Amino acid sequence: MKTSRLVVGVVGVGVTVLALVIGLFGGFGGPVDALVGLFGNDYLVVSAVGVVAVSVATGVQVRRVRSGVDQATPPPAEEVYEAPRFGAELDAFLGKTAALDGEEPDAGRIREQLRELAVAVEMAESGCDRRVARRRVEEGEWTTDRVAASYLGDSGSIPGRERTLAGLRSESAAEVGVERAALELDRRASEVFE
Repeated sequence: MKTSRLVVGVVGVGVTVLALVIGLFGGFGGPVDALVGLFGNDYLVVSAVGVVAVSVATGVQVRRVRSGVDQATPPPAEEVYEAPRFGAELDAFLGKTAALDGEEPDAGRIREQLRELAVAVEMAESGCDRRVARRRVEEGEWTTDRVAASYLGDSGSIPGRERTLAGLRSESAAEVGVERAALELDRRASEVFE
């Protein structure tokens, strides 16, 4: 292995010296003419240079095969952590409860899920701790949407006017409260988390 490195080194030095001599002594004149005179034909000079180049390339390849040199192996790709989408738990919960045969979703459980999400959004947006965020949600201070604030607040209901309008649309007060709270949470979460 050391011998092949030595041969490659000697050939490389020789080619470098030859290039310097040609460059220093006026282009392709003297040394090239001497080589053509030595070989007798310019085609044989080109052939000799080609044989040397192929020999060096073959020597390098043989050395790589014998020494087991491989290309660099890139590191394994990083795994990208995918955080759950905001509200995914609520969506899953709503999907499970709505899939029950003919049963109404448990409005109390849905409301509690929304309250927890509201606390999380309030904490993220204002930087307060859980206790302060929970108090703001209970007192309706977490949003300017009166319906969402009332539904997730201590009263757990929606204002009378909205309740009347919901009845006219054949919706329950809980449906209106869930819808408005979820929309407000989605809006605020998209501002905070994106």
